[in-house]
Amino acid sequence: MPTPQAQTSTNTPILTAETRDILDLGSEALAKMDNFRMHLTFTYDGTDTENTSQKGEVELNNTYWRSDTKDRHLTLYERDLVTDDAMGIELFQFGGKNYSYSHDDTRGQICSTVITDVPSGDERWEESKANFQPNIFIAGVRNARMLEQGVPINGVLTDHYVFDTVDFGVFTSVQGDIWLAQSHDASEEFIVRYTGEAVGQTDLSGFAFTGTIRWAYQIEDINQLTGLELPEVCTTIRMGIPIPEQADVQSNKVRSLIFNSPQSIADLAAFFSTNLDQIGWTLEDNLPNDESWFLTFGRGNTKLNVRISQSRTYAVVVINRMDNPDTSSVNDLPLPASADGDMLVNGLRQFRSSEPSVTIATFYTQALSAAGWEQQTDQSGWGRYSIGFTRESHWLWIDIIPDDQGGSLTTILDETAL
Repeated sequence: MPTPQAQTSTNTPILTAETRDILDLGSEALAKMDNFRMHLTFTYDGTDTENTSQKGEVELNNTYWRSDTKDRHLTLYERDLVTDDAMGIELFQFGGKNYSYSHDDTRGQICSTVITDVPSGDERWEESKANFQPNIFIAGVRNARMLEQGVPINGVLTDHYVFDTVDFGVFTSVQGDIWLAQSHDASEEFIVRYTGEAVGQTDLSGFAFTGTIRWAYQIEDINQLTGLELPEVCTTIRMGIPIPEQADVQSNKVRSLIFNSPQSIADLAAFFSTNLDQIGWTLEDNLPNDESWFLTFGRGNTKLNVRISQSRTYAVVVINRMDNPDTSSVNDLPLPASADGDMLVNGLRQFRSSEPSVTIATFYTQALSAAGWEQQTDQSGWGRYSIGFTRESHWLWIDIIPDDQGGSLTTILDETAL
C-alpha cells in the first residue's frame, strides 16, 4: 500500500504510445487506508437544452477514517454563478450513524440522523457508504498514456498519465492529467491527482448541458488526520427536554425532535408525563390507543405535542414545540391518497403511508409549488426528507422518514412566528 514518504521525482519523461484505461479512482485501495482527505472542485460554463445560461461551481471535501464504523465526513458546497444562489451541506458517518448537518441564516443549525444502528453488510448501510465513494463524484478515463514515472504527489510516488478521452459525455475536445500511485498490485492503485477540461455535451444533475467543464481532484493528508468530531448540535437535544436513555435520535431541531425507542408506547408516555411535569410542563391532553399515544403539554403560551406510535420493531416518538399554534396553516394542506391515521392538532399534522418517503416528498413538492409555496431548504438524504417551504408569513416544515415496513411517517409543522 503506497503511504506518504520523503521522495524525490525520478523525472523520467517517457510518453508512450501504449494506452491503458483508468476507470476506478481506487476505492479498494482507499478503503484500506487509516485516513485520508479527498478534495474535488468542478466548474461548468455553458447552456442547457433551452439555451439558458448555466454556470456554476461545486466543491467537495470527503474526509475518511478507517475504523470499525468507517467514519466519514463529506462537505458539499455548490454555487450558481448566474443567480449567485448557494447551497452547502455536511454529511457524517460516525459511530454507526449517518448525520446530515447544515447551517443557514434563517433556520440556524440543523442536524438530522438518518440511518442508525444498521449492522455492516446491511443493504441500507452499504447504500449509505456509497454516498461517500469517490467514484460517484467523477468518472475515470480511457486510453491514458504514461508521461513520466516516479513523480511525488502529496507524499506518494506516482506515475503521470495524460489523456484525451473520458468515460462520460460526448465531447469535441478533452485534455487532462492523472497521477496514479505506483504499485505492483492493481488492487492497491489509486488516483492521487486528476485534473481535466472537456468541451461538448454531458449530463449535469439531471439536465443536458453543452459547454465547458473543468475538474480538479486529489487525495491528500494520507494517514495524517486526527479523529472526527461531530458538531455539538448533532450530539445535544436542542429542544431542551429529557429523553429516554435508549432513544435513537432521527431528527434533532430546536422545535422538532424524532427518535426511535425499544420501549413500549405506554412506558414512553409515562416517561414524558413524569419528566416534563418536573420541568414545568402541564399535561393537557392524554389520548392513548392500541397503536399510538398522543400527549399535549402546555407551558405559558407554548404547546408541546408528543406523538408515540408503534412500528413493527420499535416505537417512533415525534415531538413538536409550538409557540404560536393559532397561526397554523396545515389545516388546508392536501393529503396523498395513501395517508393513513391523519392527526391534526395545534399546528401539527402527521400521518403514515404505505408509500415510500420519496413518493410523499414528490407529492408535496409538486402540490405545494402549485399552491404558491416556495421551497427554501432541503435537508434530505438516504431516504429521509426534511423540506422547508414559505408562503407569505408562514414557514412550513415537512419531515418524512422511512419506516421498517417499506412505508413512511410524515410530520408537517407550521413554524410561523416560532
